[in-house]
Amino acid sequence: MTASVHSTIVAAVLLALGALLVPGQARAALEVPTAAEWQQHCDAYMGAIKGEPGAGDAHADDTEVAYCLAFTLGMVQGFGFGSQLGALAMGSRVAAAHKLDARAVFEDFRKQTPADLLQVCTPREAGLRDYVTSVHNYIRQRPSVRPRPITEVFYEALQLTWPCAVSPAPPTEVPR
Repeated sequence: MTASVHSTIVAAVLLALGALLVPGQARAALEVPTAAEWQQHCDAYMGAIKGEPGAGDAHADDTEVAYCLAFTLGMVQGFGFGSQLGALAMGSRVAAAHKLDARAVFEDFRKQTPADLLQVCTPREAGLRDYVTSVHNYIRQRPSVRPRPITEVFYEALQLTWPCAVSPAPPTEVPR
């Protein structure tokens, strides 16, 4: 297990324990912001990369930029990790429901990359700036998405920005 996966699991366990100890506060911390809230935080970042700092003092802008980048990084990593975890869970259900060889099913699902699972083929050179710019522009061009959870809107924007070439996968024979 890599250090990154280990620290993610530890953080999730601590967050879950916090939810048990202080349910009201933990629930509020777990609420997903709307696309409008994320966009508002990222306006300062977009202004900074365009050389147009936002109104207000520099401290507020730094806080907004930090929030924007940290939340964006969390979504990017969460989509990748979550898609693979979801694929393994689905593999387990498929193997059990159809009485298939679990090892063969898991091996097939393990070969799937986050890009395969999410149908988002981000270029290798893409960085946080590219993610923020893509999603920020998507929201700006579609004001109707602003009240929706940022996680949904983020995913839609990435699929539109970096779609994967559609090629039908060859059927995989799974031993019973």
